Amino acid sequence: MVSISKPKTLVLLAPGALPSSDVLIPLNILRVRKESTYLTFQDSQHDAIRHHFNVEQAVIISVASFLAQADRGSYDLLFIPGTADVLGLDLEPLANVIRSIYGGGVGLDIISTGTARLSSGLLKERVVSAASLDLNEQYMTTARAWDADADVIRDVQFWTATDTPGSLKTLAILYKAARHGGISSIFPSSVARKHLGYSPRRLVDTPTDTSTPAALASGEDLAAELADLSSSDVDQASNLIFHFAIRLGLEGFTDACNSVLLTLLKALPNALESLGEPCMRSIEYMWESSGQRPSVPWNVPSLEDLDRWELEVRSSYQLPADEDREDILESIKLRITIDGDWYLTPYTLAGAITMALDAGWDDQAREWMLKLVQTASKSDMRDVWTFDIARWRPLIRLSRTGIVAQALQSLRTSSVVALDEQRVSSQSIADLPWSTLVPMLDVLKWEQHDTLIKPPASPSAIKQAEERLGVALPEDYKQFLLVSNGIEFMPSIDAPGFQSVQELEWDNAAELGLDEFRVDLGCKTDPAEYDRLPKMGRVLVVSDPECEEQVWFVDPETVAEAIRVLRAEGRSDGVVGQPGWRAVFWASHMPDLRWLKSFRGYMEGLAQKADKAGGR
Repeated sequence: MVSISKPKTLVLLAPGALPSSDVLIPLNILRVRKESTYLTFQDSQHDAIRHHFNVEQAVIISVASFLAQADRGSYDLLFIPGTADVLGLDLEPLANVIRSIYGGGVGLDIISTGTARLSSGLLKERVVSAASLDLNEQYMTTARAWDADADVIRDVQFWTATDTPGSLKTLAILYKAARHGGISSIFPSSVARKHLGYSPRRLVDTPTDTSTPAALASGEDLAAELADLSSSDVDQASNLIFHFAIRLGLEGFTDACNSVLLTLLKALPNALESLGEPCMRSIEYMWESSGQRPSVPWNVPSLEDLDRWELEVRSSYQLPADEDREDILESIKLRITIDGDWYLTPYTLAGAITMALDAGWDDQAREWMLKLVQTASKSDMRDVWTFDIARWRPLIRLSRTGIVAQALQSLRTSSVVALDEQRVSSQSIADLPWSTLVPMLDVLKWEQHDTLIKPPASPSAIKQAEERLGVALPEDYKQFLLVSNGIEFMPSIDAPGFQSVQELEWDNAAELGLDEFRVDLGCKTDPAEYDRLPKMGRVLVVSDPECEEQVWFVDPETVAEAIRVLRAEGRSDGVVGQPGWRAVFWASHMPDLRWLKSFRGYMEGLAQKADKAGGR
C-alpha cells in the first residue's frame, strides 16, 4: 500500500485583519495545520496568529525575515487563505512575495481560497506575477466567471476554491488525491473546456457484447470444434474460450465455467500455460471463492500465494494506505460527480471498488460494480473480464453475490438489434475507400475546429520522409496520408491526432518510458517467455506527441525478432502473424499495450464510432 506524504507547507497571510479560522480547513484535512510555516506581514500578529488559529507550536515568521534567508528550505505547497477585505488590500507587496516564493520553488503548488482566489490572480494569464495581480475590471469579470462555473478549480500547479467549508473540504480532498496521481491537470474539464478550449476525456460506449451462457455449446460439442481447428487457430481459440469461461464464472455459472475449462485442457493440455500466469491467478481466485476447484494438472496455490498475488495487484495500481483510503474514496466520488471521470487513474474503477469494499462502503461498491460490468459488456476486447475484473480478488467475491448477472440482465433487452446493426456497419465501413473513410471522422472534431482533416500529403513528401527515416512506410498508413496529412485530436472518443509526414522521426523507446515493454505482439506469455522477447527499441510515433493517447509503429526488424522467439515457444503463424510493421495503441492510464491488427483496422474502428455519432 502506498502512503501519501504530507506536503511541506507555507501559509501566506495577507496584510490586515486575520480571517476566520475556517480558512484552514484544507490544512486540517492534509494534516499539516500545526506543522506549517506561517508568513505574516505584521510582526505584531505573531501571538494573535498562534491563538486565533490554534497553532501554538507552529513556526511563525515575518515575510521580510523569510525572504532574507539564504536557504529558505524546500516546500511543496504555498497556501494563501482569503483575506477579510480584498478591495482594501495593497496588492503590490503581496504580488512581490508570491512571485519571489514561486520563483524559487521547484514543483511548488499554490492554493488560494476565498477572496485570495481573486487577489492572488492565479486565474489570470495562468502565471504568478505582479502583472497578473492587477485586479482590473476585466480580470475581476473573468475570474468571477470561473467562480460561477466551479467551486474548486485546478490549473496545473495552481488551485483555487471559494471559501465555503464544503468547497474548502473538496479542494483539500482533491489536492491530496492529486499528490497520489490521477487528478487531471486541468480540473474540472467542463470549466477548462469553456474557458481554455480544452475537451475532457470520456468513456465511450462500444457495441455491446451479447454472448450469454445460454448460447454456450456443450462440452462435447466444444471438444469437437477444437479438434477441427487448424493449428494456426488453436492459440486464438484457447484465448477466447478461457476468457469466456471467466465470464461464466463471474456470472455465477461455476459448473459451466469448469466444464468449459476442463474441455479446453483436455483438448489443449498446455492452454493455460500459454495464456500466462495472470490468467492462472484469475481462475484460482474463482475457485477459491466458489469452493469448486476441479482436478487440474497443477498444484493448489497456498493461501500465502493468493495473498501475495493480491498484494501485487493492489501495489501495481497504487491503492493507498489505510489512513488515506477514505479521503481517496471521497476524491473518487468527486471526480465522477464533478468531472464524469470513470478512468480514475491510477486506481481504475476496479481498484476503486476494491477500496470501497475495504472501507465497508458496500452500497457504493455495488453501484460502481454495476457500472464496471456494464462497461465490460460493451467492450470488444474479450479479455476485459479477466484483466479488468477477475484479476481483483475482492471483485471475484463480490461477483458471487449475483451482481454481474444483475448488471448484464439490464443490457440484454436491445442487445440483439445492436449487434446486428454493428455487423452491418462494420462490413460497410470495411469496404469504403480511404477517400470516403477519413472524412467520416469529421463529426468527431472539436467544436472550435472547422474540420479535423488536413490537406493531403504529396507522394514526393512521403518519399522524402521514407528516405529520411531509411524505411518504406506501411502501405495503409501511406494511403491515409494521401487523403489527410495528419489529423486533429478527436476528444469525444479519446483518439489522438496524427502528425504530418514531414514531422515523423524515430523515437527512442527508453526516452518515452516504453523500454520496459516487450514486443509480445499481443500474445499472452509467462514471465520467462516475456523476458526472452525483444524490448522496444526505436519506435515511429505517428500520433500527436501532445496527446495522452499514442499510436506508434514498431519497426519490421524488431517484429521479426519477436516472431522468431514466439514461434520457438510454440506459437503458430496464425497467432503471431506475418513479418512487417506493427501498430500499437497506448495511453498512460493503460497497464498494457494494445496491439492493433493494422493501421487501417484502427481507422475503421474510429469510423464506426463516428458512424454511431451520426457521421454518415
